[in-house]
Amino acid sequence: MGDFNLHIEENSNVISEFNNSLDALGLIQHVDFPTHIHGRSLDLVITEFTNGVDLVSCEAGPFLSDHCAVKVTTRVQKENIVSKSISFRNFKNMNKQNFSEDLQKLSLDSDNVETFVGEFENTIESLLNTHAPMQEKTQICRAPKPWFNETIMSLKRLMRKSERLWRKHRKPCDYEIYKSSMNKYHHELRNEKHSILSQKVLSFKGDSKKLYKFVKDLTKGGKSDASR
Repeated sequence: MGDFNLHIEENSNVISEFNNSLDALGLIQHVDFPTHIHGRSLDLVITEFTNGVDLVSCEAGPFLSDHCAVKVTTRVQKENIVSKSISFRNFKNMNKQNFSEDLQKLSLDSDNVETFVGEFENTIESLLNTHAPMQEKTQICRAPKPWFNETIMSLKRLMRKSERLWRKHRKPCDYEIYKSSMNKYHHELRNEKHSILSQKVLSFKGDSKKLYKFVKDLTKGGKSDASR
């Protein structure tokens, strides 16, 4: 997408050659409306014909300068998400006082070590099933993103920690800390994502086929290098 400085609406040899070049490369041009205040179509949107970005619409936006914005709507597929069931005990909400009292009531009597250990394990399991029974929940497993490095994850944990503190006490000072940590997290995440994707695009310099595939997978949630 960009300002090609071509009068695409004209029926000239230059435009014919340009369109033939697009056809030869398997590309298609979508803008069919004026994008300049003088009625010219200078700003073009070009995608791969078969495996390119899935374009839903391409229309003129407001004139923010002598050129108008070109509004493009694409169809993006959801990421393939895998879920699994995990079992756990909720020790956080367990009544520790009652559990401690039941532990004190334990009465194990055996001279055989193996028998004693077996009785102890069975008794402890029975108490845990009473005070913190096994529960199941579904966990979403997403493929890790390369921009979620240790620094970003640390900032995210700090943001969540400050959020919990603010929600617990509702103090203005806690809210300012939470807001500051949230802004820092999103700022660093944006920069890291931009840096990684930019490096990826630059690595495809001179190889339009890989670049188109990268953009396609990035917008459609594919399993290529775009998601790794």
